[in-house]
Amino acid sequence: MPGALLAHLPVLSSVLPERFPLFAWLGVAVVISLFLADGSGRGSWWRWAIVLVGAITVAVALPSPPYRTPLSTPSFFTDGTYRAYLRQGENDLLLPANVGDEMRWQEATDFWFRQSRGYIGPAHPQGQVGNPGGSIAYVDHTADAVTPTPSNFLLYLNQQEVSSVIMPAPAPAAWDDLLLSLGAQRDVIGGVALYSAPPGGWPSSIP
Repeated sequence: MPGALLAHLPVLSSVLPERFPLFAWLGVAVVISLFLADGSGRGSWWRWAIVLVGAITVAVALPSPPYRTPLSTPSFFTDGTYRAYLRQGENDLLLPANVGDEMRWQEATDFWFRQSRGYIGPAHPQGQVGNPGGSIAYVDHTADAVTPTPSNFLLYLNQQEVSSVIMPAPAPAAWDDLLLSLGAQRDVIGGVALYSAPPGGWPSSIP
């Protein structure tokens, strides 16, 4: 399809298609501005009425209040505790409750560590079995603590050289069971549940 052509172009190969509608809205804003500016005097009221009706139809598509969620960063990242548990520059997997929280956590440490993925929120990664060099698939979970299969998750941890898995405390029981079954060492401190790779690294196969 035409999208395959864009995948090989500089810059465009790294953009997210879902961001393109932002530019479409910019064009719509310019058209509306010209439409309103073209009217003058009392006879322009119908132009404003049309724009108002359009604004109402867009407004009903907005999420229900509250439109903002409270932002908080666990003290593990803000008071320097992370320095005693994470090596500088190591690659970690962060699984926050809200999309984007992992980016704030990393920023609070002045980028002390790297991430195996970011701005995905509670979606969990699954390695591509049989395709070590392939991409990583993500399965979203929101209400339920859905976990990947142990073999797929272990493959991901090894592919990405993940040192620790970090999530808000208390961690869902399903995730706790999965990581402990893979030999992870658990520490609950500073508002997070930290699962460090066992000595010698993650096993190459299910224990």
